[in-house]
Amino acid sequence: MDLVLASAYGIPKPSIPVFKSGRESDFALLKMALDNLLDNHPHLTEQYKYQNLLEHLQHPGAHKLARSCMHDTRPYSTALQMLQEKYRSTKTREIGIILNSPVILIGDVEAFNDFSLSIHALVGMLLSLEGPTGSELKCGSHVDKLLSKLPVQYRDGFVEHCINRGILTGQATKTYSLLDLSTWLQLKSRAKRISEKAVEFHRQERQQTGKRQPSRQVSSVYLSTSDESGTSRAHSKEKVHANATIKPYCPYCNIRGDFLGACVEFKKLSISDIEKWISEKGRCTKCGKTHKMDKCTLKRPCNVCKEIHLTILHDLHITKLATVMFASPPPPLSSSMLTNLIALIK
Repeated sequence: MDLVLASAYGIPKPSIPVFKSGRESDFALLKMALDNLLDNHPHLTEQYKYQNLLEHLQHPGAHKLARSCMHDTRPYSTALQMLQEKYRSTKTREIGIILNSPVILIGDVEAFNDFSLSIHALVGMLLSLEGPTGSELKCGSHVDKLLSKLPVQYRDGFVEHCINRGILTGQATKTYSLLDLSTWLQLKSRAKRISEKAVEFHRQERQQTGKRQPSRQVSSVYLSTSDESGTSRAHSKEKVHANATIKPYCPYCNIRGDFLGACVEFKKLSISDIEKWISEKGRCTKCGKTHKMDKCTLKRPCNVCKEIHLTILHDLHITKLATVMFASPPPPLSSSMLTNLIALIK
C-alpha cells in the first residue's frame, strides 16, 4: 500500500542496499531494508524474496551461505536466519572497534559528536540483530568502558541522568545499558549545539556593536633628555627580561611550573565543583586567578568558542549561558538582533 501511494504522489521508491563489505553494520542495513520493503507484503512468495536476497548479496561468504538454501522449502526465511546467526556471532568486532576508540579530550566538540554518532549507530545495529532484549545491548560493562573515554564532568552528568530517571536505583541487579548511554549522548549533543549557537549569536552581536562605536585614537608626545631616554630603555629591557623568566602558574594547585589547562587534578573536577571553587574564592571566571573579572588581562581566546577565557573553562561558560537562557525570560530583541538570530538558526 505504501509503494502504491508513493508511486501515485511521485515519491521516489526506496532501494535495497547491496551487501558486499562483510561488516555487521552493513548487514544490519540490508536486513532493515528487507524487513521494511519485503516482509511487510504477505502476498510475496518465499521464492520471490529469496531471489531479491541473492541479488543483493555480493559478499562471497554471504552469497555462498544463501545459495546453500536454494532447495529449502522456505529458502528466504532459512537463508536470512542463517545470515543473522553468522553476523550476530561476529558482531563483537564492531563493538571492539568502538570500545578501543581514543579518549575524548575536554572541549573537543567534534570528537564528542563523532563518539555520540558511533554509539548511536552501534545501538541501531544491535537492535536490528538482537532486538531490545539482546545481551550485548544490556551489557553494563560496555557502558563502563565507554564512559572511561569521556571527561570526568561528562561521566558525572550521565550518572546523574540515570539517577533522575530511575535507571539507577541502588539495586545491584539493575544497571544502565548502551541504549541509555546513546539516549543521553544524543541529548548532550543537542544541548551543545544549542549552546554553541547561542554563543555564536552573542559574539556576532558584540562584534556588530563594536563596529558601530567610533574608535578614538590618542596620540602621546614624550619629551625627555637623552639621559632619561637611556634610563627608560634600560628599565624596558629589565621588564622584558623579567617577563621572559616568569614560569607557568596553576591557580588551583597554587604552584608554578604548570598551567591550569594542564593540571591533572583540576581535570578531575566536575562542572559543579569548578563553579564552587571559583565562587568560594571569588576567582576570575576567565582565568581562575584571584582577581575580579574586569581586571583580567587574559588576551588569548578559547580554542572552542573564541571567547576570552581559558579553554578548560569552556564547559563552565557554556553551562552558565545555557542556565541563563533556559531559567530566565530572554531580554527583548531588537529588529537587527532578531534578523541575525533567524539567519543563524537557518
